[in-house]
Parts: sequence; structure tokens; C-alpha cells
Amino acid sequence: MKRIICIFLVLLAMALNIYAEEVAFSDVKESDWYYNSIIATQRYIKGYPDGSFRPKENLTREMAAQILYTHEGNGEKYDSYSFDDVKTGAWYADAVEWLYQNGYTAGVSEDLYGVGQYVTRQDLMCLIYRVYQSEWESYRGGDRKYMTSGGLEKFKDRNEIADYAQVPMLFACRLAFVITGDNWAMVEVNHQIMVGHNNMLRPRDYCTRAEASVIFGNVNRLLTYYA
Repeated sequence: MKRIICIFLVLLAMALNIYAEEVAFSDVKESDWYYNSIIATQRYIKGYPDGSFRPKENLTREMAAQILYTHEGNGEKYDSYSFDDVKTGAWYADAVEWLYQNGYTAGVSEDLYGVGQYVTRQDLMCLIYRVYQSEWESYRGGDRKYMTSGGLEKFKDRNEIADYAQVPMLFACRLAFVITGDNWAMVEVNHQIMVGHNNMLRPRDYCTRAEASVIFGNVNRLLTYYA
């Protein structure tokens, strides 16, 4: 009898775990191209109180900060904040300060982080690159030339990448964990993943929440793969 009970409990735990991995957002369907990514990232890319995810909504700078803080921060709390547009008690306040204190962001100006502003795809890549830079540069024994060689030539809009985003975007294409389109696809070849949509990077376009889920899902997968 005890064995039967144990087996039942194991099966129940497995069922609950599977259920927990399902997406419960009212505006996300299994047929959506970003569905699997939202499953993989929903622990740190949260939805809204009304039960929606709002995948087509643009990602704000404070949302990006909160995602990185939830995924990589150690729950640090702060008594004061460095940017005038970050108010004490705001849901993103500690996340933004964590980025600033660790040198991952300088804000949009000396006094402002840019709360409420949408983040572009290349700017999100810059944040991700800075947070994970030590992991990227330790890959292949610190072979930075390998990491940053090639990867952009296939994209028709590569000249639109800002100068400050060149290295992060090279890393993105070489490691291939971020650049996605409306119908993302990827194929792994020789320790890299080639991704894109119609050979376009769209570096200056705002990043949607759906795209962010794919971006961070790929980041997490490759961090695990190359660990």
C-alpha cells in the first residue's frame, strides 16, 4: 500500500509540474510562434494582473531591468536610488538600481534611467551583453576573435546597427541567442545558431514582449548549453 501511495504521489507531482509549465495567459495560444518561449521564461517575465501577457506590447526599459534582475540578481534591496525617474517603492526600483550599481547601465542621461521608454532590440542586446559578458568571453577559453567574427554579413540592415551596439550585436549573431523575427527559426551549425527573419535584424525597432520572451529563452538555453 505504501508503495502504491508513493507512486501516486510521484505521478501527482509530475502532473502538477507539467501543469505549472503550461501558459495560463488569456492572450497566448499554443499555436503562437512565441508560445514555447513564454513557457520557458514565465518565471521571470511576468504577465499582468488581468491574466494577460500582452505579447505585442513593446518592452519598456524598466521591464527589461526587472527581467534581468529577476533572472540574475540576488534580491538586492536599496535604500536610495540614483535616477530621478525611479521612485522609492516602484516595482522596478531595485532592478534599475541593481543594473546601475553593477555598471550595466548609465541610463539615458546622468539623472534619468528612461522609465516608460521602449527599448530597442539593439539596446536590449547591449544590456544582455553587459550582464553576461564574463560568461560570453570565457567561452572557448576567452577566444574573443571567434566570438565576434562573422555573423552579420547575411543581414541586409546590418549598417543600421549603432556603433555602441556593434560588439553586442556581433555576439548576438555569433552565439545567435537573440535576433528573431515574427516567425523565428534557428539551426545550430558549428557551435553557433543562425537566426533571423527575411535577413533583417531590425536593430532600431522596439522589442515586443513576445520577442523578449524568445530572446531570454535563447539566452537561458545557451547559458545552460555552454556552461
